Amino acid sequence: PRSEDALIQMASDENENTIVRSYAISSLSKLKSTRSIEPIRNILNEINERKSKTDQKKYSSLKLYAMSALVALGDSNVLGELIAYAKDDDASVRLRAIQQLADLEDDSIYELIEYKAQRDPDRRVQTQAKKILEQMKKKREEKKKTESNSSNSNQPIENLKIDGKDSDGNLIHSSDYGTDIVPEKKLNP
Repeated sequence: PRSEDALIQMASDENENTIVRSYAISSLSKLKSTRSIEPIRNILNEINERKSKTDQKKYSSLKLYAMSALVALGDSNVLGELIAYAKDDDASVRLRAIQQLADLEDDSIYELIEYKAQRDPDRRVQTQAKKILEQMKKKREEKKKTESNSSNSNQPIENLKIDGKDSDGNLIHSSDYGTDIVPEKKLNP
């Protein structure tokens, strides 16, 4: 707890170098310090309140570390903030935001990622968004397959068409889902 307190203090100290503050936040994330969620949120709020483009640029890496830490620490309020960061002026912030959004695996972000893939002004953000879309599509397909397979295994035996027997005497049946071998005693208890 003492080291955790020291890291929170270091991360929150505006007089501290931004690199040191960033590493302190990263360390808190690796320590799974849920106590640091509120101070990290405060740091983000302070950065967002800065109006100067110079300040925004200066604190860009600190902002990225803070976002990553909140995702890693499971902050439930981070989704809205990440969506806002996906629209940030800084391409690096947008890039990190869409990566963090993908890590949350929330289907509600699909349209935003799709928009970023087609229309973000930065080519790197577009490229990453396209990769994320592909990953999301694969996960959706895998989920559908898993759901489909689990519902197939619950198909009543009486609805199966028997095609014959294999060399061990097991019945071979087919359905819309493929061919299976079922021991005869399972069909005729």
